[in-house]
Amino acid sequence: MNDEILLLQLRNCFTAGYTLPQFCIDQNIKKPLFISPDERYIPYLWEIHVQFDFDKRIKPTFVIFGSQAREIRLSPGTLFSALELKNSDEILLDEYDTIIVLSTKKFRPEIKNCIYLDNLLNYFIVHTYVDIPFFHFLQRHPKIKFFLTNFPTINTSGEHSPHENELLQKNPYLIGGIRESLENDTSGEVKTPYDVFGYTRQEILSIIGSQEVITQSDGSTIFKDNPNPLVRIENGKRVTADQPEKFINRIYFVGGCSHYGTGAPFDKTIPSYLQRLLNQAALPYRVENYSQFFTYRYQDILYNLNTLPLMPNDIVIVFFDNILSPYLPCIDVSKTFLRPHNYGEIFIDSAHVNEIGYKILAEKFFEVLTQNNFFKDVVFQYPPACGSAPLRHTA
Repeated sequence: MNDEILLLQLRNCFTAGYTLPQFCIDQNIKKPLFISPDERYIPYLWEIHVQFDFDKRIKPTFVIFGSQAREIRLSPGTLFSALELKNSDEILLDEYDTIIVLSTKKFRPEIKNCIYLDNLLNYFIVHTYVDIPFFHFLQRHPKIKFFLTNFPTINTSGEHSPHENELLQKNPYLIGGIRESLENDTSGEVKTPYDVFGYTRQEILSIIGSQEVITQSDGSTIFKDNPNPLVRIENGKRVTADQPEKFINRIYFVGGCSHYGTGAPFDKTIPSYLQRLLNQAALPYRVENYSQFFTYRYQDILYNLNTLPLMPNDIVIVFFDNILSPYLPCIDVSKTFLRPHNYGEIFIDSAHVNEIGYKILAEKFFEVLTQNNFFKDVVFQYPPACGSAPLRHTA
């Protein structure tokens, strides 16, 4: 991904409300130097300059490396002061406690107090889309129980099965490839990872089919209802199997495709497996699946989260693009299927697992919920205000 795309994503975070002056305050940066690699980045420098012009707690210095000192005015009138670019030849880097480079390219590898664009953006995404909105959510709903979770991935090093090696090296997104192979096959002999489960060809195509998404009038998205007996989408949500008619509280799954149950029938998703474990333990909870095919649509996850019909002691489990926060309750399951293990083949592609994997993950969630008293009438003490995790400098 090139620098300009990363800068656009960073601007999205600015628009969502988190700014670089506040970042500097949170990170105890008192004298920042912003370095841009060339003059194409002047509009981005101007936007950062405007933030500091509004918030004058910190005075930054701006440099386009190799350019001479000059004054730039991109805004008519006198609302904002001019952007002053220092002469890069006259800058003494030791005078600045932090150098923020608006690029992923290393400009002086020997300098230790640099923050590069990719590292900066990762921090902004976590803080803007996870820490801040989820803290606000918990402040509005202090009597619910909440945690973030991630999803297992194939480790890029270490032991792999031949199937995992194929996923990593040849075809990481196998679901689309399976669908295309089956649709184009005339021999009836195409083999797929689903053959071990005994599904017919049409059943496989329905399970891995692309579900239609509807954009609503307010800009949010929901699934189009699908009555297929293996898919089961009703009222915009995927059905959870074996839901009890009588219950006291709900457990909500909010997140992306993995918690929706991509690549599995509706009754073999994490929510459905968890519901059966609750029923077997006589725990009066009903599991609801509010997950969708979100791909970097963080706003849809937050929309669904903030429109849940919550009651005290409900449990909310959020999968947010594998992002965990150091300030929120989290369950890290990312290493669940690292080999060696005796589960057999788990991965359908590099990002999704089969129904065996979903069952194992449901069992892990049930174990964590039980061991941490989520099913008892306890009050969870969350931090009163959003903290700020330190961002490490990159050499």
